[in-house]
Amino acid sequence: LDLHPNYVVSVEEVLKNAVNKLLLRYGTLELFCKAGGGFDRTLPGLPSYVADWSHIPTAQPLYWHFYEGPQTVTPKESGISLHRNGKLQMKLFDLDYIEKVSEPLLGAGGIDESRRLLSWFDAAEQMAVSGARDPYPMIAPSRPGVSLFEAFWRTIIANSTSKRTRAPEDWYHGYLRYKCTLSKRCEMTPTSLFESLEQYQDQYRDPMDRTVATMMDWFNMMLITSWNRAFCVTRNGMLGLVPPGALPGDLVSLLPGGAVPFVMRPKDLSESNGELELVGESYFHGVTAIDAMKEFRNDGKEPHSIFLV
Repeated sequence: LDLHPNYVVSVEEVLKNAVNKLLLRYGTLELFCKAGGGFDRTLPGLPSYVADWSHIPTAQPLYWHFYEGPQTVTPKESGISLHRNGKLQMKLFDLDYIEKVSEPLLGAGGIDESRRLLSWFDAAEQMAVSGARDPYPMIAPSRPGVSLFEAFWRTIIANSTSKRTRAPEDWYHGYLRYKCTLSKRCEMTPTSLFESLEQYQDQYRDPMDRTVATMMDWFNMMLITSWNRAFCVTRNGMLGLVPPGALPGDLVSLLPGGAVPFVMRPKDLSESNGELELVGESYFHGVTAIDAMKEFRNDGKEPHSIFLV
């Protein structure tokens, strides 16, 4: 075989070319699930939309829970192309902007880490209460509102189960019992801004109560969806899970073909050149990407083109 391997090309260039070819040929956005500047990266010359396979984020993909997106559309539908300047061009809808964002969720063992988890949930509750609305605003797609508490506990688990189904109505017990369990471990009084936990004390003390299994199911999903992610509230009051490096002012966007929203950031705030960096995939309660896209289309709205760098 007349092969002439090129060992001069950088790792970053190889990864970028591979992702560009896959995007241009198949239009699949699954490639973005481990990418984004919202996660720690070690390859400095890598575009934000290319995953750093030398330092894979521990956060699990969110699109998996909403695979009916679909993630794959034709490049023409998604507007994916290589501009003459060599930059990747795509289309997107602006959905909202992040207003408040928490620390990333980390730690799951020992008293100190239990206190840290409690602190994270307390801070997320406070953020939701002070920034969101009740009834919770369903912006895209529009539908009857739900309570703020329901939106909160469903957000923490991306409203999903291990079977890719919507979380059962009684899974709020999973969150409340978990807070009670953590508080007991830390010798603290359990509290919640959403519910009076005293009404559940006898039930949660029972080791044979059905809420034990509910708590374990909720906890396992919480680790899959919230681990190494931050909780946030948008300007319009939506609750979401975002990459740990997301910042206030970041754009929440919808990409044609995407199963979940993506967080983006202007490359240079001082210039309006249409260049955005991918921060990472996200979850926002009430935003089902495929339905939201249909609603935008029905309203006569069209996505605008950007350069992803």
